Amino acid sequence: MGPNDYRLDITHYDFSISHPDFNGIDSDIYTWPEYVYTPFGAWLALSDSPAADTFSDWFREKTGTNIVLPNIIVLKNDPAEPVPTHR
Repeated sequence: MGPNDYRLDITHYDFSISHPDFNGIDSDIYTWPEYVYTPFGAWLALSDSPAADTFSDWFREKTGTNIVLPNIIVLKNDPAEPVPTHR
């Protein structure tokens, strides 16, 4: 990583095939989810209580439900561009 590159710490959440959202029966399309704000960031939710819907589990760590996979994305500076450009 160079001194002008951007490092983004990200987290992926992986789920088991047995998660209710993979049951093959539910065909709901979620529209207008809202953000739940916390001191640790925010995630999308369908209700005021993120524990009340499985949709919120996709955006937060939930022991026994998903697997947390921390990762890094590096956006490299492209010095050939006339303005600061990161890809």
